[in-house]
Amino acid sequence: MPDRSGIPKNTKPGDCLKAGKNTEHEIVACTDPDAIQRITHVFTDMTMAAFNARMSNGGDICPEGERTTAYSEGDDNAKATVYCLAWAATAVASQHAKAEADDVSSPAVDFYQTAKVNDCVTGDTYTDYKVVPCADATAAWKITKKTVATRAELDSESPDNSRCAQNEVMVSHWSSEHSEAQADVFCLVRTR
Repeated sequence: MPDRSGIPKNTKPGDCLKAGKNTEHEIVACTDPDAIQRITHVFTDMTMAAFNARMSNGGDICPEGERTTAYSEGDDNAKATVYCLAWAATAVASQHAKAEADDVSSPAVDFYQTAKVNDCVTGDTYTDYKVVPCADATAAWKITKKTVATRAELDSESPDNSRCAQNEVMVSHWSSEHSEAQADVFCLVRTR
C-alpha cells in the first residue's frame, strides 16, 4: 500500500519504482524498462519539524543530484519517512531526467532553487522572479524567510495564520500537482 507520497510503504534502499495509477508508484526490478527512480536511502527517525528545519534555507538531506521527498501521517511532531531518489538506469528515466532538467533551466524554477534569505529580487508579484544585487535599480523585493512546505500544508493553513508577515507576499513553486509535493516557500517584502 502506498503512503501519501505515492511510494509503497514497504520500499527499501535499492528498490526501483515505476509510475503506477494516478500518483502512485510501483516497485519493479531495476532492470525493468519502465523503472524511473531508484531508492538510495530511507530515513524513518526524524519528525516533520526536523525534516523541514534541515530542508530550510537551501539545506538538504540527500546527496547532491538526488531528490528528497518525505511524508508523515501526523503533525510536525509525528515521525516522517524520508526518501532519497536517484534516476534509474533506463531510457524512460533518462527521458524524465531530461524533461526535469529542461524545467529546472527555466528562470522561475531556478529562482526557487537558488534564492536565499536576504537576497534581493526583481519581478512582478508571483511571476518572473530573479535574484539581483540589492543596489540594482530593478530590485523590488527582499527575501525575509524561506521554508519548506507541501501543497497540502499550505492549502490547510488559514490566511490569518500565514507563514509571512502581514506586509509580505508569500510565493512558492511545485514541480508536481501531488498534494504532498514539496516546495520552497518564500516571504518577500517590498523594497520600493
